Amino acid sequence: MNRPRQHVPHWGTFLLSALVATALLAGVAHAQASNPIISQLLPGSIRAGSAGFTLTVLGANFMPGAVVRWNGSARTTVFFNSGDLEVTIPSSDVSTPGLFSVTVLNPDAGISTVATFTVTSPVPVIVGTNPASAIAGGPAFELRVLGTGFTSFSVVYWNSEPLETTFVDGSTLSVQIAAAEIAAPRSATITVVDTGPGGATSNTWNFSITEAAVIFPQIAIGGTYTTVITVVNNDAQEDNGTLKFFSQNGSPLQVSASTIPPSVGSAFSFSVPAGGVRIFTISPLVPAAPLTAGWARLDSTRRVLTGVSTFQTKEGTLLTSIAGVLPASLTETGRIPVDNDATPGVGRRTGFAIVNPGTANINVRITVYDENGLAVRILNPPELNPLGPSSQTARFLDQFWPPYANFKGSMVLSVESPGTHFAAVALSISQGPTSLGLMSVIPVLIGTGNR
Repeated sequence: MNRPRQHVPHWGTFLLSALVATALLAGVAHAQASNPIISQLLPGSIRAGSAGFTLTVLGANFMPGAVVRWNGSARTTVFFNSGDLEVTIPSSDVSTPGLFSVTVLNPDAGISTVATFTVTSPVPVIVGTNPASAIAGGPAFELRVLGTGFTSFSVVYWNSEPLETTFVDGSTLSVQIAAAEIAAPRSATITVVDTGPGGATSNTWNFSITEAAVIFPQIAIGGTYTTVITVVNNDAQEDNGTLKFFSQNGSPLQVSASTIPPSVGSAFSFSVPAGGVRIFTISPLVPAAPLTAGWARLDSTRRVLTGVSTFQTKEGTLLTSIAGVLPASLTETGRIPVDNDATPGVGRRTGFAIVNPGTANINVRITVYDENGLAVRILNPPELNPLGPSSQTARFLDQFWPPYANFKGSMVLSVESPGTHFAAVALSISQGPTSLGLMSVIPVLIGTGNR
């Protein structure tokens, strides 16, 4: 019986099969080799709002004609070699923060995996608020934080607590401040934190919640001095007020006031109609009494009353000096320009009147700066350390440090403990050859000192 003949493959067939397999493998290898690989982006990030820039893409398997794509859109690309490409990124691509995809597409359709480029948020900077301060005990209100570098990712923090924040534009954020946050005088801290990619934290801004009272840091009665306080109601409704007087040690100051009828005391209550005024001429209880300095505060029911104080000196019937004292704001720091000249016949002196309207001691230091803004001395005079509740001090700079009788520059008053406040006015007196002493009272430049 014949057995079936086994088939034996021809050697040529094996050779042909091997050549075909090798060619196929080579084709696969070529296809794999053409897929570009991104290993690094230089730079890897940039701040939103930056100008256009050149992005370097490093990697492997880049082919001539390869194109870099930004979020899927081709950008102008320069081929250097198989591992180095440069691409032009316009400013419009980095105008807003976010994560952006970068890929490389070879001419043979080979495409890389995605690399991520980060456009970070700009650094926020606070330059102010609107309103600039609030009155203690007032109602809830909208606070606008003003600055630069704000984005839709920006969040306002009030005393380290985040608030629901409305993005208005790159320079304005809006938040609501509850009445409970301004119930008492203090200083609140405001920062802006950007929660976007690479977000940063702004500088700290101090927001003052000020005493509701109107404060006149300097009054003078007795000797040759008389003080006049004019209370004004600029509102469309009547308001009730109380005018109180304090001595330098914080105790009530008994005065005679030219009310109708004339009154004696340390506190006077009254009403002021819409658009009206009340004028109080203040003098000592005894006409021949020596000079007494102190301060006054005006409280009102609806917090709309304001006013001005003036004090004047006379030699007999000759008016020798008159100075107006505007209400002073509560602050933690304030700068006073200094122009002292002890030259005979000139006699210019600079000082201040400072009040602590609070219920606890405060400590105040004086930092003296020369004309170039360089700090030259720090003074901690005992009159201000501490300055007691409701107390007042009125002194000239050379009384604290006699060498400053001839000095030009400035002095900065600042509290040692953040959150405490004072009210102050600057005093300037000139005793020239033709005057008996001309006094001027000017506002302190609020918040212009370096802590």
